[in-house]
Amino acid sequence: MLSEGLRLAPGLMRGAATGLLDLVLPPRPLDEATSGGSVQTAGLTADAWSRIQFIEAPFCDGCGAPFEYDLGLGARCAACQARPPVFDRARAACLYDDASRDLILKLKHADRTELARLFARWLARAGADLFSEADAVLPVPLHRLRLLGRRHNQAAEIARPLAAAAGLAYWPDALVRPRRTSNQAGKSGAGRRRNVAGAFQAAPR
Repeated sequence: MLSEGLRLAPGLMRGAATGLLDLVLPPRPLDEATSGGSVQTAGLTADAWSRIQFIEAPFCDGCGAPFEYDLGLGARCAACQARPPVFDRARAACLYDDASRDLILKLKHADRTELARLFARWLARAGADLFSEADAVLPVPLHRLRLLGRRHNQAAEIARPLAAAAGLAYWPDALVRPRRTSNQAGKSGAGRRRNVAGAFQAAPR
């Protein structure tokens, strides 16, 4: 009986600490400026939701960038034709602008991990045509020192529910990041590529 109580004690203490923290600093709406009395949609107010610019067809079959008009099945944008990417195909859920950037940064740097499931639903919809041909979902790994500082890998937080939504295997350890890189913020496209060159490897096993 005593051993059972000792085994449960850490979990009870964590639960009590979380409850106390929520009491002192209650979780706030994601869009505080417009949340008063408004309807929440998957964690976003109606106003915040309306500002997200979701990408719909037609779009580039290579990078997923939206087209102004339909160029036909498998069409690729000028950038992908001029400099073919190293990946086969990519999809994006929405435009990266002021509205979406704020949400992404909340997940990355403000511990708003509840956003991961929302992003997973968006990506499951955007990448449905790719997931039908995929075997598994792999998150981009963080270097262990950065993971210690950030406390979570936002890519893994999204990839886990995304794999479940797509009905695919989830392989969190298939890739490793042996080399620590500097922050990508502020770098050009070429600079970002140079920064992560050789930073990722397949796990030895």
